Amino acid sequence: MLFASVGIRVRRYGITENRYYVLVLGLWVLGCMVYLTFTRTKKALVLPASLALVVILSVFGPWSSFSVSKWSQNRRLEALLTPSYAMSFYSTIFSGA
Repeated sequence: MLFASVGIRVRRYGITENRYYVLVLGLWVLGCMVYLTFTRTKKALVLPASLALVVILSVFGPWSSFSVSKWSQNRRLEALLTPSYAMSFYSTIFSGA
């Protein structure tokens, strides 16, 4: 249900920081459930280490929540402006020309 409801919101309105974190942590929990279900020897270090890795990747770099949200919202804005004259106006304003 989590992925279905967030998927509906992402398709309609794009990815925001909050939706990004919900998806990332939902995928982490799903991965933890699969790990705990299918491994015979469970190591206590795997879950905190994987959470730390997920947090670091979702805060820094090109996969950060801000970068992904900015890309998604810009793509959505361009899709709204493309059919009209507004896209050329938008491009000239934000290109610095």
